[in-house]
Amino acid sequence: MKAALKSELAILGTFMPAFAVILVPVCVVMAFAIGNCISAVACVSAMVPMILMFSLTSYDDQNGWKRYRASLSFSRRDVVAARYGSILLTSLATAACAAVLGVAINAILPSLIHDFETMPPIEIAAGSFVATFSVIVMVAIGEPFLVKFGATKGVRYLMNFAILAGCICFAIAGQALDPMLLESFGTWADAHLSLLFVSLTVVSLALFAASCAISTTIYQRKDL
Repeated sequence: MKAALKSELAILGTFMPAFAVILVPVCVVMAFAIGNCISAVACVSAMVPMILMFSLTSYDDQNGWKRYRASLSFSRRDVVAARYGSILLTSLATAACAAVLGVAINAILPSLIHDFETMPPIEIAAGSFVATFSVIVMVAIGEPFLVKFGATKGVRYLMNFAILAGCICFAIAGQALDPMLLESFGTWADAHLSLLFVSLTVVSLALFAASCAISTTIYQRKDL
């Protein structure tokens, strides 16, 4: 497992610095345009898990790496666990870095922009990690498709599934949700933000672990 994880992190090291060079100025420009840093930090943190998922899957299909890796002394269980572990660890590290960047922006930009909205550091950090854990749920749903079908077919099937699920959710929401109920939930959520954050963290990690188990089963049965 440790060797497989090192292999995944080594692959990430080939393209993550380039993404960092892009995402840092993007965060600064978004904060400048929006007028606060929470939205900018959240957007950057939300991008990374999806970027990691698709980039690593695309790397599998390059130069026969997937077949070559299968000939190494990694069990298939270790390969899948290392993929999930590398995505989670890198996403959390990025969220932490984005929070630090957000705090720095929050300290610098108010002196340059008169109407820039300053935020407490704890809210900036919470926004960064909430965005990360929210997208981790999406990664948990999408990764089994990519393990099963690969980068090209997997993306097509995943997009079709996402569109279908979105349509169903909008249809249900349009028929079942009462505006007064939404307003009541918003009031309750404002009073229980810590509980919601902990719940989101627990649910996202549980779904991520379940997704890892599903992907492991798929990968062990897959003909490489």
